[in-house]
Formats: sequence, structure tokens, C-alpha cells
Amino acid sequence: MKAHDDLKQSLKNFVKQEDIKARFILSAIGSIEKAKIRFANQVISTVLIKKLKSSPSIGQ
Repeated sequence: MKAHDDLKQSLKNFVKQEDIKARFILSAIGSIEKAKIRFANQVISTVLIKKLKSSPSIGQ
């Protein structure tokens, strides 16, 4: 991937290209500029818009 590439679309393209049937993400390293997260039991997504220099930790 290159800077400003769409992460979700890049992953979809990779899955299709490699004919992957079952998938999950174990971990990722990098930086993002915008993230949309929907937490469990929530109807509305939370949008984070800023350069995130480290990956957020969940469950700490």
C-alpha cells in the first residue's frame, strides 16, 4: 500500500486477487488518517479523524 490508499478497499482487492475465502486480521502496523469504528452494542459509529501515530490499544 501507498500513502493515502484506502485500507478497506486495498484489503478487499487483496482478498479477491488471492481468492481468500475465510479471513481475519490478527494485527496491523502503520498509520491512518481516518478511522470509523462501531463498538459492540452501539448503533452509531465513532469516526476518528486525525493522524494516529500509534495503534490504539483495546482492553487496557
